[in-house]
Amino acid sequence: MFQKTCKQCGTVFKTTRYPTVFCSQSCYFKFKRAEANKKRLEQIQTYDKSLGAFLKDGYIYFHKTCANCGREYITRFINGKYCCTKCHDAGTNLSRHPRRNKTLPSVLRGVYMKFTRECKMCGKRFVAQKVNTRFCSSDCARRYRMTFHVKTSVDSIPEPKKPKDLMRIADVAEYMSMSRTSVYRAMWKGAFEVTEVGGVVLIKKSSVDAYISKNSESRKRIMEQEPAQEISVNPVISNSLEYITISESLKLYGNELPSLPFLLRKSNLPFERFRNIRFYKRKDVDAFVRKRVRQNHPEIKEWYTVEEIMRAYDMERRSVYNFVFSYKIPKKKVYRTAYYSKKHVDEIFRDRRDLDVNYVPAQDAADMAGLELGRLYKVVKRLDIPSRNVCGRLWIARKELEDFIKLNKV
Repeated sequence: MFQKTCKQCGTVFKTTRYPTVFCSQSCYFKFKRAEANKKRLEQIQTYDKSLGAFLKDGYIYFHKTCANCGREYITRFINGKYCCTKCHDAGTNLSRHPRRNKTLPSVLRGVYMKFTRECKMCGKRFVAQKVNTRFCSSDCARRYRMTFHVKTSVDSIPEPKKPKDLMRIADVAEYMSMSRTSVYRAMWKGAFEVTEVGGVVLIKKSSVDAYISKNSESRKRIMEQEPAQEISVNPVISNSLEYITISESLKLYGNELPSLPFLLRKSNLPFERFRNIRFYKRKDVDAFVRKRVRQNHPEIKEWYTVEEIMRAYDMERRSVYNFVFSYKIPKKKVYRTAYYSKKHVDEIFRDRRDLDVNYVPAQDAADMAGLELGRLYKVVKRLDIPSRNVCGRLWIARKELEDFIKLNKV
């Protein structure tokens, strides 16, 4: 862990990444906005110093004089003319607008007038605040809508069409209560008498009726026959030593892999199903368990959860995930809980404490020596200064670096 001071707000925070200089993303954006506005302010002052521009909280402000009342004010808009809305309305003659004129009737200024109306549902007289109110309550409005909807829906039911002697594909599909695809399939099999007039396919109604009666009679003959006897399935796999169920695999490998049922269901291993029970091949399950146990590191006895690492080393959850991913900490998963090797985590943090005391990051070392980063790398390589590469970042021994700086100063 590194202790840093935010470059924007000055807050002291902890981070696992040494180059981090901001405590949050909002501070990063504020800093970027302030830097961009600094460059813009220089351009504005170069162009015209009489605008009275200055920087405050990362934003550019301007000293202005109101064009209506003459009062001085501060604004963020370079084209601002008025200090308030009253001066704006007076300067642009918006006070004559009907929405802002106080001489209008009260109904146009937001004060409702009262109207006497008769409820359209129950006939009761009531006082309304709008001209278009028709009901005395929401219950009357709901009952009226339900009654009106029922009447219109009943009246709007079309009468069934009488089938014609020649029908199109859509008419045949509606008449037979089938899809158009099924009608086309039957038509290509020669079930209907088809004629074509002007590129339009027409089917005779008599052939459609004959097709329906023929299929209904064949269905009746099938139903009148004796029912076929059920074929008894011989459960060979249930008595075979070649196959194993999930419950049997849990009894065999439960001590080594308690989450085996969950892992088997999530895996892509082939299986046979009999009476809603899965039967896996025993050799596939053995290979799967060996692979998972090898990944679980049986030689490691003590483990950390993510919450325990957060409490032990005062880290955030996101920092813990970045840490275990960067250092490739051995991991095992029991059901849906991830565990990380306690030995490896403690050793890495112990090495990092030693790293903070006896080593300096490459960028800080370059600033201390007054060299460019590429030049510093050449010096470290030529003089064989001890260094360590941690997660892709170079750390240089502090003592040897200070000796090198003293020799160069002398």
